[in-house]
Amino acid sequence: MKKVTKIEPSLPTVQRKKRVAAYVRVSKEVDRLKHSLSSQISYYNDMIQRNPEWEFVRVYADEFISGTGTAKRTEFQRMISDCESGNIDIILTKSISRFARNTIDLLETVRHLKDLGVEVIFERENINSLSKDGELMLTILASYAQEEVRSISENIKWRMRKSMASGKPNAVTSFHIYGYRWEDDTLVIVPEEAAIVRRIFDEYQSGKSMYRIAQELKKDNIPTKEGGQWGCDRISRILKNITYTGNILHQKGYIVDPITKKRNANNGELPQYYVENTHEAIIPKSEFDYVQELIKTRSIQKPWQKHSPDVDFFRKKIICKICGEKYCHQIDSKKDYNYWRHKSYIKCLCNHGIINHNKLVAITAEIFGLNGFNETVFSDMIEELYVDESKILEYHLFDGRIIRKKYKSTSRNDKCTSANKANLSGIRQDISKVMVKSVFTSKIQCGVCQCNFCRDKQIGKRSSSGVYYYWRCQKHTEQCMAVGLRDDVLREIISGVMKTEQFDEALFLGNFDRIIVKGVDVLELHHKDGKIEEILYEHPLVNPNLRWAKKRKQAQSSFMKDYNKGSENNG
Repeated sequence: MKKVTKIEPSLPTVQRKKRVAAYVRVSKEVDRLKHSLSSQISYYNDMIQRNPEWEFVRVYADEFISGTGTAKRTEFQRMISDCESGNIDIILTKSISRFARNTIDLLETVRHLKDLGVEVIFERENINSLSKDGELMLTILASYAQEEVRSISENIKWRMRKSMASGKPNAVTSFHIYGYRWEDDTLVIVPEEAAIVRRIFDEYQSGKSMYRIAQELKKDNIPTKEGGQWGCDRISRILKNITYTGNILHQKGYIVDPITKKRNANNGELPQYYVENTHEAIIPKSEFDYVQELIKTRSIQKPWQKHSPDVDFFRKKIICKICGEKYCHQIDSKKDYNYWRHKSYIKCLCNHGIINHNKLVAITAEIFGLNGFNETVFSDMIEELYVDESKILEYHLFDGRIIRKKYKSTSRNDKCTSANKANLSGIRQDISKVMVKSVFTSKIQCGVCQCNFCRDKQIGKRSSSGVYYYWRCQKHTEQCMAVGLRDDVLREIISGVMKTEQFDEALFLGNFDRIIVKGVDVLELHHKDGKIEEILYEHPLVNPNLRWAKKRKQAQSSFMKDYNKGSENNG
């Protein structure tokens, strides 16, 4: 019979202390919750350090962050990282809602920590994640916590909508907008930002694109409200934001799910609330409406269409015979013209120009005796299509044959069709309907060539808006050399004639028929009662410090006249 002898350990076993950490979180920045956060940190500090079997690691605290997700909770992520590094054995937390309000996030995190051997203790619910029924209880209670989030969200939405309906924005419905800041419950203009908003509206009306405006703002080192860089999307949001007119449109968007935080634009799913005259305007309502019409006019274009089979067939088959580059397909949407162009036509010296797609299809069909595009025949016959410097189309067939066909460009005639001309004329008429009409439009005429003056814009560093508006002769021929009239100066001069403190548009239109510009200084005002009045137009000085410039010019002119007379007499 075998004899078994038990050998007792010679060294006493030393129980290692558990490394314990705690996690706390508050979601709102209010004094009461700040006090709650500091209380929780103190509580867990004392609790862990008083237990002789525990070793204190640290308290991880996330301030003013929602518990519906984990991505933005930096301290939470740091705690998980320390667990993965093997630095934590136990995590203490007040409740499930403090740890996570999203059921999926909670269970995934707890299961991950369980695989690492880390125990999570929820004090309020008295649940241990490593116990047998711990995960079941967590699933049930986490679902309650998630539904509590939905309930809180609905209550907040109800409160916000009641505030919107009352027309009085408050801390709940407030928003951040470039050009304004909140003072209590009122939007107050930020002057330096408001100047940029006016600049964006003025430059867009002058014809600049959103992309160009954004690039110029970046070039001038002008930051956004968050300190970032400008882009087309930011410019578009400013141009379409009715808040700049002194009115507010509430509920332009809404949050679909408080858990995922997904936000949708309100396209009629929920009511909107339009509140008028809530704050001081930066942009007049009439100018804002014009910009909206201008945006619609510029965005008129044909809907995107999938490439037709004939385009897909020729793609990657047309090759430059000189440099080996392939041709790409392009569409001129304004002239309804589609063609093939060399990808590197600027760098390449072959200078092939463009190939009309419809004509290319017709030539190819003619070679094979077809009435039009036939994908089956073309695919079975054509391997590659080369284009040489003389615009000879060289078809390389699968059977080894090479067929050459001369291509004669007719792109100029193809583009200038009657339909294209009519379409372009229609677009110009649509744009003219929404053009801003000034009180001086069609009222100022050149005294030499009888052309109307048109308004133009010029950068002016001394202007509050950064630009000056000028009226100039459309032709501005060498014979007339008509002077440019600055809009603000012209208004001041006519206000003096009408004896009004400020320029009155209605009074001007009711009394004056037109303004004739004669020479460089004389304006001839034609009254509607037949009276004609001449006034002097005083040119604004570019540099106010050089007030002697006009006198010096007159003296110089007088000197030259006397000099010329003396030369004639001596001659």
